[in-house]
Amino acid sequence: MSDNMINLRESLRLELIRVSNVMGFKISTKNDLDKTLLDYLTVRFKLIEIKPRIVKFQKDLFADVFTGKHIKSDEIKRIANIARVGNNLNHFQSKKILQANFHDHLINEWKVHHLHLSFKEDKKSSFVKQGNTILFVYVNDTEIIFLGTDKHREGVFGDEKWLKILHNEFPEVIEKYKANSDIISIYPKVNAKERQDIWNKGFSMGMTQIDGTVYHGPGLGRMTSGHSLQVSMTRNDILRWIFELEKQLNESGEVICKVCKIPIESARFEIKFDDTLKLVETTNNLLLLEFNKQFLPHEELIASSDTS
Repeated sequence: MSDNMINLRESLRLELIRVSNVMGFKISTKNDLDKTLLDYLTVRFKLIEIKPRIVKFQKDLFADVFTGKHIKSDEIKRIANIARVGNNLNHFQSKKILQANFHDHLINEWKVHHLHLSFKEDKKSSFVKQGNTILFVYVNDTEIIFLGTDKHREGVFGDEKWLKILHNEFPEVIEKYKANSDIISIYPKVNAKERQDIWNKGFSMGMTQIDGTVYHGPGLGRMTSGHSLQVSMTRNDILRWIFELEKQLNESGEVICKVCKIPIESARFEIKFDDTLKLVETTNNLLLLEFNKQFLPHEELIASSDTS
């Protein structure tokens, strides 16, 4: 099939630029697909998906906030309500999260986000003004756990106390990250500042020991480039999918058109992106495949076309 019918790499590149603009951040229009995809996923990985979540509190933090003892009680309650109903929490994060070359080590390593406790909006952005008191939260698909607050001080982002709270009070959340029972300790032993220094230099430690239990990092860690390992793996999966689809369309395009009842003379295949990546035939507005599905092998397609 001709290139004007199949150019999935360019289609995906343009779609990522479109989606990033809709979401409120910009990625370069001049880069190739590999870099565009890496930049998009890097920013997307740092964002807290906008959806309702069950809100949980570390017990001491809960007592301080709901008795009004905590100096930032109002801000924390507001953030809890926003999380519960599923509104946008991202403007409480650092505004640097929209920069593709900014890597948040705490998210990469432990899936812990830090939120700034302020009601005041930064005049140059939609983010709140950064303050000296930070709220640390663990976020997954269904829950957000308020771990505690601390000052913006040296070593605070590498402090194992954030994992220790999960270990002690929310063991069901972190259970799946336990290392094999034969791994009983790690080396070297580091303090919070040393761990943060190691992360800042582009390295992952991979495991953290909490009270005799060793855990793999919930965020999987990062590459020496600073990019999240999870981001790198996702990028590779997407590029592999695109490569295989283009190969299948080039080898079996006519048969695919016949099976899907698409006029071959007008067929045009592109990648679209809303909730997930999709291969579509745009002339007839047909959804063909969602990520990470592929067409049947060539011989099976031929057999299918003979019976259609």
